[in-house]
Amino acid sequence: MQKIWLKHNPAGVPAQVKTDVYASLVALLDDSFGQHRDKPACRFMGKAFSFGQIDATRRALAAWLQASGRQRGDHVAIVLPNVPQCPLALAAVLRRVQKLVPPFAWPPGVVGTRFNDAMARGSRLALAPAAVGPDAIAVLQYTAGTTGVSKGAVLLHRNLVANILQAEAWYQPAFKKIPAGQQIVTMCALPLHHIFGVNTTMMLGLRLGGCGLLIANHADVDKVDWSRLKFSVGGGMAVTQGTARLWLHKTGCPICDGHGLSETSPSATRNPVDSSACSGTIGLPMPNTELALRDDDGHAVATGQPSQIAIRSPQVMAGCCQRPDQTAKVMTADGVMRTGDVGVMDERGHVRVVDRKKDMILVSGFNVSANAFCAANLTGCKRPRLVGFRVDLPKTTVGKSLRRALREGQQ
Repeated sequence: MQKIWLKHNPAGVPAQVKTDVYASLVALLDDSFGQHRDKPACRFMGKAFSFGQIDATRRALAAWLQASGRQRGDHVAIVLPNVPQCPLALAAVLRRVQKLVPPFAWPPGVVGTRFNDAMARGSRLALAPAAVGPDAIAVLQYTAGTTGVSKGAVLLHRNLVANILQAEAWYQPAFKKIPAGQQIVTMCALPLHHIFGVNTTMMLGLRLGGCGLLIANHADVDKVDWSRLKFSVGGGMAVTQGTARLWLHKTGCPICDGHGLSETSPSATRNPVDSSACSGTIGLPMPNTELALRDDDGHAVATGQPSQIAIRSPQVMAGCCQRPDQTAKVMTADGVMRTGDVGVMDERGHVRVVDRKKDMILVSGFNVSANAFCAANLTGCKRPRLVGFRVDLPKTTVGKSLRRALREGQQ
């Protein structure tokens, strides 16, 4: 893959970072809890929880899980909003059971244990930590399923650690704006069951010794003092130009948009964090990330030519959980993942997403992007003959339009 973007990387951001510094997320967290024990790790509804408190409670919960018969490789679902118990439970599961799945429908008739009761019992038990290596499964992160059936992305410890360290390197220009010795405060607005919320928001904050402001219910943006906001990062779904302009007007801080998937832990590209405005592109590949636009035969296309975005990087998943057929569809023999997104790369290496490949429409032998219907200069054969209107659109738990449900409703 030709890396034309490296000439345009932000100043101070390396092309490569060492991603094997930690053998696992457990090792990364152990390091942070040891270094920053007295600092607040998160705040919720005016109450602060220190790194030391979280460390003690995660060990107690891990000990309770162990005593309850949970073994290495067991699946544990954390069904929690953005409350302090969420990072506590996540840290405990990673330490003992090592495999996390996102929220799911709770079976009827299941009797659970109160969180505080589990903590009390665990605090009286001895913990025998499980050995965790880089190739151990950390998370089964299910995709949104907006264009097809939701799949479980198998994310290894090394995948998640790599993306945390890549994000840390990419954000350095913004971190330099923070006075030396001042703790970084991260607003955790995305749900912590979303891969962007949990890994490159919460986990990165813990890695940096920062404090995560857990937001369960979003406040009125006009009632917040944004004067100390250093940079904003968009994730979970594409940032529209209207949203970017409104956010800049309200906060005085531009949104730094990017591209990622559950399968890439999540970040693959990002705009420079010292940008003065939202660029309308997904930016440049993160450190250690190779990106190319490939046709259906797997061949790279010329600059400016729309084609599928393909990624090879240490943050790419190991495969789809129990779906070797789906893994074969998206992963190539040389370790490249086909993202399913159609994009265009300019001469600087900046990429603009055109549409999802599954949403491309075949019209008179031409592939037409569904997003292109908003354009005024479409040729006659590409203009829709019939337009339908709906009162609302089906949405996922993180607010994405569920296009699969729209298609199924028309059949």
